Amino acid sequence: MVDSNSDRRNILLIDTNFNYFPSITTFIDLNKSDFIYFNSNEHTFNDIKLMIRQKNQLQYNSVCILQNYSNSQFYQITTKEKKCLLSSVETDDSSLSSWNEFIDFINSLKTEFSFTNLDLLAFTLYSDLNWKYVIDNLETQLQLPIRSSINSSQVEYSFFETHKGINLRDSYLVNIQTPVIQELNSVSNTKKLLLIDNRIKDIETIINSMNENTYCIVFNYFYDTYDTLLSKIRFLNGSNRYILDNFFYEEPELPVRTIINSMNENTYCIVFNYFYDTYDTLLSKIRFLNGSNRYILDNFFYEEPELPVRKDSEGNHCTTCDEFSIDDLVLSHATLQSEYLAHQNDPTTSLWEFYNDSTSISIQKPIFFQRAKKVEINSTIYYRQRPFVKITDLDAIYQLAQTSGQVTNITFECVGIIQHTVQPYLGYKLVNTVNETAIIEDVKVTDQNLLSWTSFSSFVQSLKTIYQITTLDLMACALYANPDWKYIIDNLEIKENITIRASNDNTGSPNYNANWILETNNTNLTDVYFTNNINNWQYVLATYIDNRFYALRFNDSMYATRGYDERLKIAAGTNNFTIEKHGIMKLQLDIIAQL
Repeated sequence: MVDSNSDRRNILLIDTNFNYFPSITTFIDLNKSDFIYFNSNEHTFNDIKLMIRQKNQLQYNSVCILQNYSNSQFYQITTKEKKCLLSSVETDDSSLSSWNEFIDFINSLKTEFSFTNLDLLAFTLYSDLNWKYVIDNLETQLQLPIRSSINSSQVEYSFFETHKGINLRDSYLVNIQTPVIQELNSVSNTKKLLLIDNRIKDIETIINSMNENTYCIVFNYFYDTYDTLLSKIRFLNGSNRYILDNFFYEEPELPVRTIINSMNENTYCIVFNYFYDTYDTLLSKIRFLNGSNRYILDNFFYEEPELPVRKDSEGNHCTTCDEFSIDDLVLSHATLQSEYLAHQNDPTTSLWEFYNDSTSISIQKPIFFQRAKKVEINSTIYYRQRPFVKITDLDAIYQLAQTSGQVTNITFECVGIIQHTVQPYLGYKLVNTVNETAIIEDVKVTDQNLLSWTSFSSFVQSLKTIYQITTLDLMACALYANPDWKYIIDNLEIKENITIRASNDNTGSPNYNANWILETNNTNLTDVYFTNNINNWQYVLATYIDNRFYALRFNDSMYATRGYDERLKIAAGTNNFTIEKHGIMKLQLDIIAQL
């Protein structure tokens, strides 16, 4: 069966990303059909309408959209327009509300050009259940016959055989005997894939040089696996041309980011590493905090990083393969110094600029050497995170910070430590590198003078001497409700001549029977360190036991919970926010400090 006869012409809207573009235009019957090219990555609905108007036809019989259709989650006639839900559409969008803009576009064409058929041509389109639901319902909503391909074969004109039994070759194509699809240049359908090691230099230039059939993955040599590579590659199709190495390979510290975003204008922050930081490295980091350097993430090398060694087929070191240097892994003092000197030579260039959209922590600015750099690929802006800094380079970087005016002297009124509570029998360490564990359990009997707390006391004294702090806030749950902790806090206050505030109950989200009040002094931490955004942090600083159990305190009693049930979420019992991995130190700026 063929299309009904009509005196009116037809028009094909051909996506330049279509597999068989431009070969198919060879077979268009120009005596009865017009065609336009549009780029689904660049043009809008209005652009397409304008191109149709330039054909100077008042009416058309049929409009055909010729694109690469897929069974992906969404459909877009152009990427400049709203996505239309395709996956599970009958369940998740039965009324096709996500298709409203597409429907409006077709209706506007129907009104202006009075066409009577809409043809959606792609191999086996109507055989896809999601597309079948969409097409059937679009017909009803548009009050317009929609014809689409049901045949997956690419020979004998089957590309134009529709589910309504109409072969559209007579509507659009010349009457030839040679099968159209067999004669189309299939080379244009051959896709290529580049896997680029993220240590390769000037990756942007490589991506910008890819031809229209090449796709690309920038993979992480250190963290990617074969499985993660395969997981990424499956996303490449259509307009999704490349994937940069913008992934977390370990759990991101999202709860920590929420806390940082909730800091008030006088609060500064260090995210420290429980396993590798020492009291000295903490002090070394804290000195960078002032002005616009509001927080420091745990992006450091605590040991000397080693360059990967490449070997040839015989196992010998292959020096000719070493196309990367230590600067690809480490942000050195020398690199920062060069950036500063370049700025000195040309003050119009930016120096360590912060871009709000480069991080999910957008309210505050990070330390200057952790600010992402802006790069441009194919006229699209991306942000490249800076490499880690060696902890041993901080002294040299601090001298540069002084020279460049990044740091000045500052004092803090109080220091707050956010950590999970630990079981008393385990003792306490602010950082694991401390040789001696501070005694908690039965401390009044076994360590009456708190000698095991000497290193912690020395650290507090350093904060007092350098930054003139007067208050220490221990934010873990229910510390002061424990008799051992109460003895420690009361005696450390006297011994160190400092106010120590702590909680009698659960610290954390009010949505989970906790609060941000330290009951020893009835201090609301929201008024000290945070804004009301702290209520977005939906966790509790419960007692940490191991990665499967947490204990919470309610009504002066303790109970434990399994780590994989719903209560785990309440207890902040995810691997990305436990004392075993990281803690976080919060610093409040003294009101007399100059900003």
